[in-house]
Amino acid sequence: DCAAVVMNLRSSVSRVGNPAAAAAMRRLRTAEVRLQVMQADDETEYSASAETSDLTRKLADQAKSVKALLETDCAAPVLLGEQAVALYALLKAKCAFEQVEPLLAEVRAKHPTILEEVETSGNLNYELEAQLDEIIKAL
Repeated sequence: DCAAVVMNLRSSVSRVGNPAAAAAMRRLRTAEVRLQVMQADDETEYSASAETSDLTRKLADQAKSVKALLETDCAAPVLLGEQAVALYALLKAKCAFEQVEPLLAEVRAKHPTILEEVETSGNLNYELEAQLDEIIKAL
């Protein structure tokens, strides 16, 4: 039986924040995201709940969303295209976490060429980002 796997962003040799990552992940500035998630974790851990600022809570919420996106079933790894689209929606398009899965469903069903392009090229270019922005606006 395979349990869900959660990446430890401090020690993981993953796509997220790794200099050897695919161009799509570098374009999304995942190295910065990795650092922000670790900082948010540290601030949350070491600050009293009454003392946390709105910014700290916002960073903690974003960190929680990013970690939830990176949680995978070891028997069904997330494809690069899907991970790039999900992270783009969350980080660059500023979608709420709840909007990511409907977006992925829409892209899988009606715009599979976006996923195919990221998978084959390893890149998320301006054209693909513009297409994603249009899809996000339509949702």
